[in-house]
Amino acid sequence: MLAAEPHQVITAKTLKELAQCIKIRIIVFTHEQQFPIEAELDEHVKDTLNANAAHFLLQSTPSLMPIGTIRACKFTSTQITENGLHSTKTYYKLTRFAILKEFRGKHLGEALVHRLHEWVLEDAAKDRLQTLDGTSATVTIIAHSQIYATGFYAR
Repeated sequence: MLAAEPHQVITAKTLKELAQCIKIRIIVFTHEQQFPIEAELDEHVKDTLNANAAHFLLQSTPSLMPIGTIRACKFTSTQITENGLHSTKTYYKLTRFAILKEFRGKHLGEALVHRLHEWVLEDAAKDRLQTLDGTSATVTIIAHSQIYATGFYAR
């Protein structure tokens, strides 16, 4: 196992930090994996500095060089139940997880996923997502990944 790089994970709050996240995604997904660049410039980037999406930036320390990113998106769906009541469900989606090639295999992705989970819990608590009897509801996080990455998420 390779030694972990000294690092920190921040929430991208400025346009500069968001641009660093997007640059990493373009390097990994567009240049390395040949995905179209349009896939990286979706609606969650255009209104990303809102409450329904959060971008996290992994930086090497002390240089603060950007080396990875991950995004969480919050979705709400409303369904009509069998008895005609409206049921609203909130869920989160882990997306755009990328680490620059030279920093892979050092367990840095775990720090990004951990920070995303913290944000989801904070956001769910802020929204007081609860069941009707007042107990905490289960928070759902979905992740779609490329086949070779599924082992990472299984941990």
